[in-house]
Amino acid sequence: MIRAKPFLPAGIACHSVGTFSALGGGNLGPDLTHVYDRFGKVGLVSAIQNIAFPTMQGVYEGKDLTDQEIADLLAFFTTVDVEGVEKNTSALFWIVG
Repeated sequence: MIRAKPFLPAGIACHSVGTFSALGGGNLGPDLTHVYDRFGKVGLVSAIQNIAFPTMQGVYEGKDLTDQEIADLLAFFTTVDVEGVEKNTSALFWIVG
């Protein structure tokens, strides 16, 4: 029997992140543009694996990310941290234009 992975809401539903903020990221959670810089690799992996944020605990309970998903998030947050928020406007014009 093949079991589907439980539904995981996209982070963009609650957070804004770098250039994705121009696409209307959520306001419930904090901006994650420089989360890699703030937490570092070890801290960020720990935060992803052991969610201590009350709003997220119920949503992600029993829905652990795979090693590949964690690696993908780290790569994404590393890239966004370097790019920062300066590209938000250009991303919006690229989409609209």
